[in-house]
Amino acid sequence: FPQPCHLLFLLRCGDEESREFALFTCHKMLRGGIYDQLGGGFHRYAVDGYWLVPHFEKMLYDQGLLLEVYVEAWLVNREPAFERAAKETADYVLREMRHEGGAFFSAQDAQSEGKEGKSYCWTEKELRQILPEEEWQVVEKVYGVTRRGNFLDHSDPEPLPNLNVLHLTESATVSEEEEALLASAREKMWAVREKRVPPAIDDKILASWNGLMIAALARAGMVLSEERYLESAKEAYRFLKTKLWNEEERVLYHCWKGGAQDSSQQAESYLSLLRASRVLYEATLEAEYLDFAIELAEVSKELLFDAERGGFFDSPGGEDLVLRLKDDFDSAQPTPSSMGALDFAKLAEITGREGFREVARKTISSSMNVMKEAPGSRSAMLEALDLMAEDSRRLVVTTGEGREAWLRYVWQCPRKNLVVLGNEGSVEEFAKTLEAQDGRATGYLCVGKTCQLPVTDPEKLALGGEEDRVEGGVAE
Repeated sequence: FPQPCHLLFLLRCGDEESREFALFTCHKMLRGGIYDQLGGGFHRYAVDGYWLVPHFEKMLYDQGLLLEVYVEAWLVNREPAFERAAKETADYVLREMRHEGGAFFSAQDAQSEGKEGKSYCWTEKELRQILPEEEWQVVEKVYGVTRRGNFLDHSDPEPLPNLNVLHLTESATVSEEEEALLASAREKMWAVREKRVPPAIDDKILASWNGLMIAALARAGMVLSEERYLESAKEAYRFLKTKLWNEEERVLYHCWKGGAQDSSQQAESYLSLLRASRVLYEATLEAEYLDFAIELAEVSKELLFDAERGGFFDSPGGEDLVLRLKDDFDSAQPTPSSMGALDFAKLAEITGREGFREVARKTISSSMNVMKEAPGSRSAMLEALDLMAEDSRRLVVTTGEGREAWLRYVWQCPRKNLVVLGNEGSVEEFAKTLEAQDGRATGYLCVGKTCQLPVTDPEKLALGGEEDRVEGGVAE
């Protein structure tokens, strides 16, 4: 199984060796059959040690979290392959997993016509029939296609023979001429694949997995300068707030399908949508997103937070519930407690509310022994610990001309443990006192209790960490 929580922690908080370790894994996943080489997106897991042969199911949460991983990997080293993977994954979700109202379906099946991987795999014979010889030779070289194939479904009493899962071989480097041939071949292959019976879609809309996808799309839109991703995130957010949020009762339902909600409330729903709202706020500085994030935080604290021991229960209490549980392993998805720790900490920096900071602190403290003894089980919580252990870093971008350019610049820089906020609305009090210079959007970078002098040109901003600690700043 891909481990996005581990990868994100190593990419964001690790040293150079740790980042290289994570980038190596990103490369290997991207070259393997676990990545849909033709249609984009990631299958659920691989059945071998090389990421080659997948279980072909595609889950929404994987797409959201791995989209975030590859955006982060691209920020680390600007490798085009990582940008391509991020865009192809986002495009796959928008193309095949999107409800007409803007939200996202839960999963796409592994089987079509009763056969695992039939929609995705190819035989040598089939490819030779649809491709000219010179294009076939490039496809054979790049994607490792053989007559025997590399996939046989041993669970099927009548498996399809000679199937190939496309993957990038060690000899996948191509010349400029071969690149053109490969592009032409891919168009022909896609046209054929589009005519196949597609795997079925699980069309439940889950608040939790949608929250992860919304946050990832908003971030991808800002980092990769793809406005359509940000707009898609906003549309999905509006769907969830309209269909799954009961404003009068302040209840977020977990699931929606065909116009009906279920009655279940779950911590991962509240905290994932809290994350989505907070990321949308930092991407746009529009007050509605911050206000809803605050409301979700207040409800989550009241309904799900363990005030005695710290951490978040998976669900609210009730007479029919014998035992309230807490997830304790960050792997394919972060636990509610890990999400809560990080997002309450960031929300505390934006709003200045000590109650939110205390929730984060107590949640992190509740996991300290586990993080010491088995840090790999708490990688998302470690990211929250890293944030809380350092002096707070806040960038206030005031209203004024050029604010969007400011936000684009900031999102496209590596910016470890930095939160972005405006100078209006429900933000902390000091931020409200900061003013634009000459009517232009102005940035104030604050570390701990000291802020840099205001700048109107984002490229003059120091975002590196220690260099933020400049003399002659503005004291809060």
